[in-house]
Amino acid sequence: MSTLSKDMGSEGEDKSRHTIKAYLDDLRAMYLLEDVSGWEPAARGKKRVRIKPKRYFVDPSLPAAMLGLSPSKLLRDTQTLGGLFETLVCRDLLTFIDTLPGVGNSLAYYRDDKGLEVDFIIELADGRWGAFEVKLSSMGITDRAVERLHKFRELMTGNPMTQTSEPSFLGFIVGQGEFAYQRDDGLLVLPYACIEP
Repeated sequence: MSTLSKDMGSEGEDKSRHTIKAYLDDLRAMYLLEDVSGWEPAARGKKRVRIKPKRYFVDPSLPAAMLGLSPSKLLRDTQTLGGLFETLVCRDLLTFIDTLPGVGNSLAYYRDDKGLEVDFIIELADGRWGAFEVKLSSMGITDRAVERLHKFRELMTGNPMTQTSEPSFLGFIVGQGEFAYQRDDGLLVLPYACIEP
């Protein structure tokens, strides 16, 4: 809310926060905006309710059209293109989760106070879970990105007191590629075409 308020150049923060909340509520009511909650493995974990949701448009064509972005402009602005691709993946993962049996399947993201972040966590009602990082291409699968996913797994499962199960999968969803594969370190690499509904 504070970031949106600053971006709008609002003087009175209380008033602008109220206005922004009303806009966000309207966008949700029109099914144009999707909130993705923060994830904490413990069902009763305090962070589950404290972490602010990430907001995605339900379709990446909406922000692209609002910003007047043509395909040629997007190819010159890979940072914006990456954000729109993440929105596209979010939409399709939410669609995929809706097809799974059971009540309580969810999509979330992870971010801690030390800067460790994972784009999407899929958690099923039976407790199984897995995580994906989203990259425009396999060139984004750097040693640092791989290390972050392994660190995330260790952080989630390394404490026997939390009794967090091992993830069913960890990996990357990439924009380009024809084949899904598993790396030697166990991480999956899935081209977007493999998850597209």
